[in-house]
Amino acid sequence: MSLEQQISKGIMEAMKAKDTVRLSALRNAKKYIIEAKTAGPEIAELPDADVLKIISKLAKQGTDSAAIFSEQNRPDLASEELAQVAVFQEFLPRQLTPEELTAEVKALIAEVGATSMKEMGKVMGVASKRLAGRADGKDYEFAMQDVAQDKCRACTVPNAVIHDHFAGSPTNIPDGAQPAMPAIMTFLDGLSLEDRMGFWRGHIDRCIRCYACRNACPMCVCRDNCVADSREPHWLTQEDSPTQKMFFQLIHAMHLAGRCTGCGECNRACPMGIPVGALKLQMGRVVKKLFEYAPGMDVDAVPPLLGFQLEEKNIHEHHIEGA
Repeated sequence: MSLEQQISKGIMEAMKAKDTVRLSALRNAKKYIIEAKTAGPEIAELPDADVLKIISKLAKQGTDSAAIFSEQNRPDLASEELAQVAVFQEFLPRQLTPEELTAEVKALIAEVGATSMKEMGKVMGVASKRLAGRADGKDYEFAMQDVAQDKCRACTVPNAVIHDHFAGSPTNIPDGAQPAMPAIMTFLDGLSLEDRMGFWRGHIDRCIRCYACRNACPMCVCRDNCVADSREPHWLTQEDSPTQKMFFQLIHAMHLAGRCTGCGECNRACPMGIPVGALKLQMGRVVKKLFEYAPGMDVDAVPPLLGFQLEEKNIHEHHIEGA
């Protein structure tokens, strides 16, 4: 039985039971359903999704009205509104708790791949359909730590260092504040070399060689002559083996060493959910340690692996231990 049919049946039952509160609530809902059905090309029955929107809206209006009446010291009117809200809630799915709503929003942000407020419209578009009838319409504030992507927690420069125009207000960074270590790096650092290799073998074996990671990378500028596609020189085969797939990922990571800004698009683009960005992050850590260089901070700086110095400050290749 559709929701519209359930409401019509509820009206008949309320009339027989002389339940004035229930009858008033359901008649009000029925009025809006009829208006929606006749607003455009007339239809025989309103889809359940549209009926849910109407009932959810009426429930929110009733809750808001009850709050206003309570503030005005009119508990009699507030109780009438809440009684009708209780009727509407019988037809709505179970409402999400703030904790459940936080988890849903976090999952949607990850699914959509939103990384900034300008992409929040995409999140809301999906959320309005996915959470229809399950969110009460109230305003909630979510802690950034609860909904941010891992790369946001590990961001070292929340305010753009290089920009043509700075949109919005700069983020206030408390003195002594340090970004968190990316969760994937903390996890990998805690593994033995043998377990770490097993981790990568398991993940890379699932790679389908679609090269979405390469194509999404804003720093990968030679895709027209990529070693993955080149036959001269023929460094990689198209063999579907973990060795060949890992070979490509290592070449890609080395190619981006000192240039990768950790945007995470490679991770987001991978249809198999392989954390290939961790390889680039590790190369970035090595470059920063050896050359004291971080990409994206100085437009005139030359990435260290694009140049050569006879003697590097932190590489003592001619040093003999004990000499």
